[in-house]
Amino acid sequence: MNTYVRKLFHRRKFFVKLLTYSLLIAIIPNMVTSILAYVNVTKVFRQEASTKNQVLLTQMKSAMEILVQQIQENNKQVIYNTSFRNFENFPNGYYYENLSGNLKTEDLPTNYWYLRNKDEAVNSINLFKLSSSYVDTVYYYDRDKSIVLTFGGETLLKQYDYGSFYDKDWFDSLDRFDERGMVFLDTRPAMQANQSLKNVITLIIRSSVSNAFIINLDVDKLEDKIVSKLSDQDNLLIVSRERGLIFKSHGEKTTDELLELIKDDTRVFQDTNNTVIQKNMLITSTFSPELGWSFVNYTSMDSLEQGLNYLKQQILMSSLFLIFATILIAFLSSKKLYRPLQQVMDTMRVQKQKADGSSKPELKDEFQDIADFVRLTVYEKERIIDRLQESLPYYREKFILSLLKPSTRTEEEINAKLDYLGIEFELGPVICFVVSMDNYTILLEAEDPKIIDLYRIKVIHLLQQCNYDGEQVLITEVEDDKLAIVMTMGNLSLDNVFLIAEGMMQQLQESMGDGFTVGIGSPCSDMSTLPGSYHGALESLQFRFLYGGNQVIFIGDVSLISSGDQDWFKQLSEAYVSNIKLGKSEDAKQTLDAIVENIKEKRIHYNEARSFFAQLLQGLQYGISAIGGKTDTLFGLDPYQKLANKQRIEDITDWFEELTDRVIVSVSEEFNAKGTNHITKILDIIDADLSQDLSLNAVASRLSLNPSYVSRLFKQFVGKTFVEFVTSRRIEQGKLLLETTDMKVGDVATSVGYQNSYYFIKLFKEATGMTPGEYRKQHVRE
Repeated sequence: MNTYVRKLFHRRKFFVKLLTYSLLIAIIPNMVTSILAYVNVTKVFRQEASTKNQVLLTQMKSAMEILVQQIQENNKQVIYNTSFRNFENFPNGYYYENLSGNLKTEDLPTNYWYLRNKDEAVNSINLFKLSSSYVDTVYYYDRDKSIVLTFGGETLLKQYDYGSFYDKDWFDSLDRFDERGMVFLDTRPAMQANQSLKNVITLIIRSSVSNAFIINLDVDKLEDKIVSKLSDQDNLLIVSRERGLIFKSHGEKTTDELLELIKDDTRVFQDTNNTVIQKNMLITSTFSPELGWSFVNYTSMDSLEQGLNYLKQQILMSSLFLIFATILIAFLSSKKLYRPLQQVMDTMRVQKQKADGSSKPELKDEFQDIADFVRLTVYEKERIIDRLQESLPYYREKFILSLLKPSTRTEEEINAKLDYLGIEFELGPVICFVVSMDNYTILLEAEDPKIIDLYRIKVIHLLQQCNYDGEQVLITEVEDDKLAIVMTMGNLSLDNVFLIAEGMMQQLQESMGDGFTVGIGSPCSDMSTLPGSYHGALESLQFRFLYGGNQVIFIGDVSLISSGDQDWFKQLSEAYVSNIKLGKSEDAKQTLDAIVENIKEKRIHYNEARSFFAQLLQGLQYGISAIGGKTDTLFGLDPYQKLANKQRIEDITDWFEELTDRVIVSVSEEFNAKGTNHITKILDIIDADLSQDLSLNAVASRLSLNPSYVSRLFKQFVGKTFVEFVTSRRIEQGKLLLETTDMKVGDVATSVGYQNSYYFIKLFKEATGMTPGEYRKQHVRE
């Protein structure tokens, strides 16, 4: 047998060599290609997994940063709340906090104000606790008073002496505040009032040198709402810069095992994004300088590459098939040198028949297959080119959008991209417009996507047809209801830009009707500062709240708006609440109109204007509550959300007027039910006898009432003492006489009930900050 084989190879030595060389030349590239394909696919798969984890971590980090920022901002509102500051800094607070039994008469007034300030502070802290569903409990620790107020949990609100408080793990961290006046603690099992333990992340915010808020975030809720986006195979750690554990998801690895992998890698606690592979683990991390935390995700490479198994099998099977096909082709090609192709095919048919006894099988023409493959390749190439041409508008839109975001691209790179996409746009000074389709929410009610798309397409078409004074423009959709226009400026002045914007607005209104607002950003010297112009245009659109729609708003005209002195608001808001409590509907609405006019005249930013209205609503709620009104029934469960949903100042005014009518009706019914029509009679006596010697006893005697009852009734429903109210009415009447008559100051004092003009001048200056003479001069000058 061996001799036969040697003779066979000897007779076909050249054939054997040719076959061997053909096989080597054909098989090696296939093997190398298969190996490279496997390596590249594995690499890409890991990169995609890393990118996915990085996106999830970044979202998680952003969510946590936003959550902490919101908590911090809401806490600042509590800290800067007047009632809270009064409570915290109340003189001899420790003394009044520990009063018990029968109180001394001289302690009663001060103790009343202490308890009132404390009640209002507690309300504001409770609102802060309710502002975030992630906040489990809030402690307020007052070192001077040696008390801890707790909000949340099973007890809702409770006060403890510090010595008897059940959860003190945070106390040692009160001296570790950062420059922002706050400190984070690692995740800890916090003792509850019922002696159970609950995992929380504690944030401590200093309210003063010795006092602080301790805010406990519910770890289970954070995991359910934020961390649950990760797969079950992932292990998540949130680690502080000091390597302390903030949070760990439920995974197979222990905390020590995971920390061991990153403890010496400083990039995890410095770089924004970082990806490494250690001990068969894909470790993806992102660091938050705001929180001082590093968010680290661990993914087992074994579990990660399980998804590659099927792909590996496909590559292996394809490689084996290619190798087998190559061997066959090489063998047949080599045989062709010795025998005609037909003889080879006949031989194969004969062998096939002998092997299975079947009829003559059809053998495929290999060269025809090659020709078909070439034709298919050409067809696929043409189809790819057609798809690229079809996708070109999308890539143009995407590129224009990228110009509106900060980037490090040079002008050469931008020019090259413009040329590649076939966009004609000359780089240089530019400016950005943003057109807002204010009727978009109305279109959404139609529930027909075609109507919305046609509306948007028509607006874009009209903008393309506008006269841009020969300048080049790029138009793109930035939001569902907003379109951005980037225009070259050349030698155009801002006046020309405004004329172009006005023309744009006019063309839209003529074709589409009202419902458009154009925001203009600041001019840019080059494309690198275009994102700033774009954000300026967006910011200017926010002033629709102040100016209304169908306007052209330039960021330069609104960026310097400031509210200035707020004393006017305090006076008007107090008058508004007082008029409602007295049932004076028209006076209340006139005061509301005065507040709106002041906001418009002072050109107050819409965010601050909305804050004013929120304060007005809060004052109204407090005033109605003080006279026993049912605030839940009158205002609803969440009046602040209703206020926040109003987008224009006119809508807010209408809402307050409706609220005014509803509250006054209720207050009037409350007055009649309690017999407080005495207040109306008292006010009538004061108005009629303002120039006379008015006293509480005299008025009470005229109505046959007890002076103490009149005093208490007056304070409850007017909000001031009898003397304070009479003084304020006399000062207001004095202002009117100084403005409208030439009477001497002494005569004015006598007319409003003050026989001693010096005493009148003293009271007038205390109330207005100026003497009657100075007030009259200022009024004449104005």
